[in-house]
This record gives sequence, C-alpha cells and structure tokens, in this order.
Amino acid sequence: MWGIAKREESIPSNWKRITNDSSTAEIIERSNEQPIAIFKHSTRCSRSASAKERLEEDYEQAESQLTVLYLDLLENRAMSDRIAADLKIIHQSPQFIIIKNGRVVYAASHEAISYSKALSSL
Repeated sequence: MWGIAKREESIPSNWKRITNDSSTAEIIERSNEQPIAIFKHSTRCSRSASAKERLEEDYEQAESQLTVLYLDLLENRAMSDRIAADLKIIHQSPQFIIIKNGRVVYAASHEAISYSKALSSL
C-alpha cells in the first residue's frame, strides 16, 4: 500500500465528533438536558457535502438550541448502525436526527435537511 494519510474532515468548532467508542445511551440521556442533533455524513458523497455545507452556513440559528454531534459514516459505520438500531430509525446518508427527552423528534435526509425545519420540531 502507498500509506496515504487519512484527512480528517473539517467541522465547526462547536460540533462534537462521534466515534465507534461513543455511547448511544449517553447521547439519549443527554438529550434530557438539551436537544441533541446527530449529523451522519458520508465524506465521499456530494449530496452529503451539500447538506453539511447548508448546516455549517446556518449553524448560528441553532447553536443555542442544540448540541450538534458529527458522525463520519465511512470511519464509524458500526456506530451509525448502532444509532439507527437504538433509535429505531432507518439508516440514511446524509441524515440529520434530533433527539429530545430521549426520543427522536426529527429525522431528515438529503435535501430535506435544514435547521429551520429541525428547530420547528422542538
């Protein structure tokens, strides 16, 4: 192999990364304090890149209302599958999910992903 170094995707400083070591139970529990958003992103997909760009541009409108978690699907597929199973939702990519008080209150994929629609679910 050529030993190509992995490039870590740039995300807004206030977003937190989810890894395979993360706990879905902890995410669900924390949603009782403040709504949690999970953005599931495929770094090789142009539609996912467009959704990420929209979320980054509009982040200020959601910053005080949500904790945003970022999941790189290519690096953490096992965690993505665990989230889908634990939240009883169908896996999609890209996908934006909001959990409030332990349950999913919003889930959207592709062009339907937007903070304004998501925030209206709160």
